[in-house]
Amino acid sequence: SVGIAMGSALGAWAELLLLARLTRRRAVGLRPIGTIVAAPARAAALAFVMTAAIKLVVDPLPALLAAPIVVGTAIGVYATACHRTGVTEAEMLLRPARRLIWR
Repeated sequence: SVGIAMGSALGAWAELLLLARLTRRRAVGLRPIGTIVAAPARAAALAFVMTAAIKLVVDPLPALLAAPIVVGTAIGVYATACHRTGVTEAEMLLRPARRLIWR
């Protein structure tokens, strides 16, 4: 299942880059794709490293206990990193979490 997820992610990035090249030729005045995806790409890289580290720590735990910890960490790190680097869509994910925390 990890291979399928990695293949899907790589396919999505390849499609994004190909579409960006096509639109850059046809639509003049758009921002370069590098400036658009730089912040989410850095956040994804950070989330990957943190998730891999957490996975190593919780590996001895049963899968039903380790999975929510790893997934929750990945989501939290990615959303926070996106928010800190200026990705406005991260607010959609963080707003409900803030409501739960700051009640």
